[in-house]
Amino acid sequence: MAKSTLQVIKGIEDEAKLIQKSYQDQIGEIEQTYQDSLQEEREALDRETVRIINEQETAYQAAVAEAQADLEATIASYKARTNQALTDNKDTIVQAIVEEVVNLYGN
Repeated sequence: MAKSTLQVIKGIEDEAKLIQKSYQDQIGEIEQTYQDSLQEEREALDRETVRIINEQETAYQAAVAEAQADLEATIASYKARTNQALTDNKDTIVQAIVEEVVNLYGN
């Protein structure tokens, strides 16, 4: 009887070990599925991040090019106005310079 009780206990232990191993295997599978899912999500987020960065970089480059063109147009406009003002007032400017030279050195 003692031998059969030990055999029953041993059988119960063996079953418990099998059940525990089965649970551990299931836990491992669930963890692996979860890790795979997280990795897929990371990769999707990385792709989305790269896409957004590329869009922003393209928009930034377009804005810089537009600002550069505006700056060049403004500079050209100012140069044209300056040259026109100098041309329009050439006689007055020359007269003012001559008067200043005469005032400084003429006396």
